[in-house]
Amino acid sequence: MKATTKLFCILLLILPVFLYAGDSLSVKLVQKIDRLDFKNTDIRDVVRSIATKYNLNIFVDNNLNMKITLHLVDVNVKDVLDFIVQDNGLKMEQTGSIFKISKPLPPKAPPKQIKVTLKNNRITADFENDDIKKVVRAILAISDKNILLEQGTTGTLNGILNNIGFEQGFRQILSNNGFRLEKRKDIYIIKRDFLVDGQQGKNSRRSSFFLNLQDSLITLEVRDTPISQIIQEAASRLEENIFIYGKIEGTVSARADKLSFLRLLDLVFQGSEYTYKESDGIILIGNKNVKGITSAELVRLSYLKADKITELLPQSVLSKAEIKPIIEQNGIMVIGPKSVINNIRAYIKTIDRPSPQILIETLVIDINNTKARELSIEAQRGGNLKTDTSGVRVADLLLPGLDAILNASYLNKQLNGLGKIFGVSNIGKLPADFDVKIKALETNGIAEVRSRPQIATLNGYPADISVGQTEYFKLTTKTPIRDPNQLYVSEYERFETIEANISLEIIPWVSSTGEITVEIHPKFQIPGERISADLPPTIQTRELNSTVRLKDGETIILGGLIQTTNSENETGIPILSSIPLIGNLFKSQNYIKSKNELIIYVTPHLYYGDD
Repeated sequence: MKATTKLFCILLLILPVFLYAGDSLSVKLVQKIDRLDFKNTDIRDVVRSIATKYNLNIFVDNNLNMKITLHLVDVNVKDVLDFIVQDNGLKMEQTGSIFKISKPLPPKAPPKQIKVTLKNNRITADFENDDIKKVVRAILAISDKNILLEQGTTGTLNGILNNIGFEQGFRQILSNNGFRLEKRKDIYIIKRDFLVDGQQGKNSRRSSFFLNLQDSLITLEVRDTPISQIIQEAASRLEENIFIYGKIEGTVSARADKLSFLRLLDLVFQGSEYTYKESDGIILIGNKNVKGITSAELVRLSYLKADKITELLPQSVLSKAEIKPIIEQNGIMVIGPKSVINNIRAYIKTIDRPSPQILIETLVIDINNTKARELSIEAQRGGNLKTDTSGVRVADLLLPGLDAILNASYLNKQLNGLGKIFGVSNIGKLPADFDVKIKALETNGIAEVRSRPQIATLNGYPADISVGQTEYFKLTTKTPIRDPNQLYVSEYERFETIEANISLEIIPWVSSTGEITVEIHPKFQIPGERISADLPPTIQTRELNSTVRLKDGETIILGGLIQTTNSENETGIPILSSIPLIGNLFKSQNYIKSKNELIIYVTPHLYYGDD
């Protein structure tokens, strides 16, 4: 019983937590908004500010482009969102705790019904841009007629028939819309038809020329038809205002659906000497050499640079038009025939694509492995080297090397002791200001000098970074000048400079598969020791050239730039330093071995657009 009571109490404690967790969205939606005031503000900004303020997950369709004005007081969040959606004809969908606000899809139009009836072999119909295939199917559905469409026959029918004999009425309405009806036994065959001379009758000439209109778009099928005839017929049907200068020669064969009139002109004039220009609603047509026919258009660029585009255009296109870059608009002004302008626009559309950008991370490590050994004994008089009361001063650190100073008092005691060993009563006495310095040291050093430059560049463009210093040295020039009485020497001094830089040049290329080919050229110039202020320092140069292929985020290591330096210096007292064995007491030796290795890590990262 006690256990049951205890479990019940626990449930009472945790149940509100679960209830609140499950109902937290409802709690957020009923939060009160004291005041909401927006004036002519983008609806996306309004909704996002509400979502941020009241901790809601709301996705607003980026295609929404409208401004709203709101002034609401003492309302809850849910009512505000509902009002915004309903007042602007939008829809709000909920998936879990996420809301999405977007434009509702336009309602699907019900399929158009073909208005045709057939009774007692008499037809009544009202055709309005009805597809001929659907008309045929509608007639077949209400009759026992056998009707065939010649292969490839398309188009629409317009017209009204009222209780007229089927064959007479159907033949006439087909003829008015550019079709021909033939009857073979009990089968009706519909074909395309066009009267070349525009007249009906026994003497009218027929050809394989079909032109039909639907929604101001042209559908045609022609074979060896004069270009002028196609243009005039299309302009007549569309009621276009055209002026033709001179005679348009040539024929064309084509089959095309749903072309605008200007697109039709582009196609029939392709590769010919004719062009057109649209001016104040009137289309001027004529030879390209006719004054006033050429057009001028500004072709804008999205990603390419205007001052570089002429290098990419084919020479065959450049010779037919005048092209001038407009840097301020990032575009080019093209002056020439309309067909050439359209070709340039199409070509630029093909190549004007987002260029991939590459961020290249590099890590440069210069490993310096140095070994040095020094052994020396130095003696002097009148020095200011300090020793302790025993006459010996040893450096604070005895290990790993030895650095000791011995004064005259200590050395005289040692000499007297050495004389007693060999039975010599008096070897000699050193002056009171005499000192000896003994130094023995051996070192091993490994140093890592790191740099981590990051370079970003476009595909195919070089990127380089350079860090360095400028060394100065004085150059003196002496010029002898002789006059009749004496010789003068003119001196001229100037400072010269020498550069010591660490540079890295990288050129990346991105393939269609996303792999990155990288050309790497690092160059390291390190100043060496300077012998004199009047002489320039030696410059140690290490560089390499490498071409590698990497994937996005893949790292390659380049190494092998090793430089080894050995140096040994020896100083000593003349004659005494040459004595065997004891001559080492009068020498100072310094030995240094240095080995440098340069290692480069390269990691490219690929991204497009706004990534």
